[in-house]
Amino acid sequence: GFFPASLHHSSAILEDMRLSKDEHELRLIETASTAINEALRAIVPLVRIGSSERQIREVINYSIRMFGARPAFDTMVLTGPSAVEIHPAPRNRVLKKDELVLIDCGAEHEMYSCDITRMLPVSGVFTALQRTLYQTVLDAQFIAMSSIKEGVTLESVHRNTTYRLIEGLIEVKVLKGSVKKLYDTKAYRPYFPHGVSHT
Repeated sequence: GFFPASLHHSSAILEDMRLSKDEHELRLIETASTAINEALRAIVPLVRIGSSERQIREVINYSIRMFGARPAFDTMVLTGPSAVEIHPAPRNRVLKKDELVLIDCGAEHEMYSCDITRMLPVSGVFTALQRTLYQTVLDAQFIAMSSIKEGVTLESVHRNTTYRLIEGLIEVKVLKGSVKKLYDTKAYRPYFPHGVSHT
């Protein structure tokens, strides 16, 4: 007789409450953001030939804690073949010349988080192909940000962004065909599985 007649997930109330942030919440987010930014600064000298994924991962986690936060999820530092997998198990691969290192990390402070992904060249400079692909992704990011306006659907933001990614994949001869057809048939999905905003 003391149990509720029905159960409702708290997110139905909390999601709307968390849409607007007060000054206190903004300070918590700022602490998380500062922690992750400082952690990324700390590992820049370690991104070099001979360092290991684990070394970089541990320095990130340590630095996050030093700035008053904690890792928001398992920090990922990936190179070579593991960098193209989605959320692989942690490894301890050694960084090699002309590779890229993918860093996906987050900091949480009192339940407010900051999540950042970065791709850095192990040799300190991008190869020509890496530079082209990096610029393609950067262009797509700017397209996504400039597409976001009141009344615009997530689908249209995703489409605009993905068109630019497809153009880049055509440019480096990974995909062939028209952008629209490659989009409609989802031929890009092996290279962009999450979608904009993890859709």
